[in-house]
Amino acid sequence: MTPSSMRDARRPLSITVMLQRFAARLALASERYRQRRTLSELTDEQLRDVGLTRRDVQRESAKPFWDI
Repeated sequence: MTPSSMRDARRPLSITVMLQRFAARLALASERYRQRRTLSELTDEQLRDVGLTRRDVQRESAKPFWDI
């Protein structure tokens, strides 16, 4: 690492970067929540087709939305 890149690595994040990261994380959490909800609506036959059990879905659906 060069001295200038080391300096950049230690620079505090700007509020803009922090907000962008937060927004990206929130979008990912929202997508996972939607996916978990959709999984819970599948029939047992559909779950078998994708290699899951009802118990797998229950376990996944029980996770909080922020658990990504």
